[in-house]
This record gives sequence, C-alpha cells and structure tokens, in this order.
Amino acid sequence: MAESRQLNEARRLLQEYIKLKNLRNTPERKAVLEAIYAVPAPFTVDTVKEYLDAVYPVTRVTVYNNLELFFHVGIIVKRTSGSRGQEYETCVLVLTHHNLCCTNCQQIFEFRDSSIMRFFEEKRYKQFKMTNCAVMIYGICAKCQAKMAREKRKQLKLEEKKKLLALKKKAELKKKAEQRKAERKRKAEIKKIQQDKTRKKKTEQNNKKQ
Repeated sequence: MAESRQLNEARRLLQEYIKLKNLRNTPERKAVLEAIYAVPAPFTVDTVKEYLDAVYPVTRVTVYNNLELFFHVGIIVKRTSGSRGQEYETCVLVLTHHNLCCTNCQQIFEFRDSSIMRFFEEKRYKQFKMTNCAVMIYGICAKCQAKMAREKRKQLKLEEKKKLLALKKKAELKKKAEQRKAERKRKAEIKKIQQDKTRKKKTEQNNKKQ
C-alpha cells in the first residue's frame, strides 16, 4: 500500500517535471519508473534492465538516462558502491535513507534508526527546503570482523610457530657450539698428554745416555 502511494506520488512529480521542462512522458520512461518500484533496493542500471528485459525491453542507455532524470526530479537518490558502482534507491515520501557501508567488502546494509529520522524531521535550514537525505555510516561488518579475527589468530599462530622454530634453531646452534668447544678441549687435552709423554720419553733417553 505504501509502495503504491509512493509510486503514484512519483508519477505526479515526474508529470510536473516533464511538463515544466517540455519533455515527453514516453512508454519507456513509464516502464522504467514502474520497474524501480518492482526491483529490490538498492538497484543499479543493470538490475533495472534485467527486470525490464522480461517485461518491456529497453536499452541500457534508456535505463541510465531515465534514472538520471528521476534523480533530478527527486524520485531517487544515488550513491557509489565500491563493488557495484552507481546504485540508486527510491526516496519519494521517504525522508531519510540509513545505510551501513563496510569499508572492507564494500557491502551496504540498510537500517532504520528512529532517532535519526526524528532529528531530520525537526531540522530546519535557512533558505533551504530538505526533501530527503541519505545517512551513510562506514565501518566493518560482522562477517568481515570475524574473517579478520580468524586471519589475526592465524597470523599469531604463524608468528608463534616462527618464534618456536627460531628458539629451537638457536638451541641447536648453541648445542653444536658447545659440542665443538668440548671437542676442541678434548683434542687439546689429548695433545697435551701426548706432548707430556714425548717430553718424558726424551728425558728418560737423555738420562740413560748420561
């Protein structure tokens, strides 16, 4: 019922605008207008064209030009989405559009906040009449938060593993160094014993000669 009321109001606004601008209200224009109230919001040029392909086929250029016209009439609002490009949403008889935009995956979620709506309903601007407004809140969605938390845990595990491997390698190097030191000491002791034996033997031989 509310959607039908919005569509009728949109038709009225469009009729006033095209009369003022001396434009024609073509069958294609009427079809695009009805399509934007039939497809899920937010919509793109392509989603509107896909819907019309089965109802009233028109070119992509025709869809785009009419959406731009509807924007100037005040029937729709538009925004740029990182993943989908230009997006549109109907705004007739709707004061505010509330959206959450994930800066990680670029997905947009629609929500309603009565306190924001009340704020703009009561807001007045000097020499300016507000017809509608769009509120976009940027952040990170729950799905991306969970993904980032998993990646962080994975990174911490990897760093811990690297740390343990580094400690193990350090212990192995220390052990090898101690083994080499012990081996050098053992060889030095053997050499000293051999030298002592050689000296002792020489001393005994000299004593016999005397």
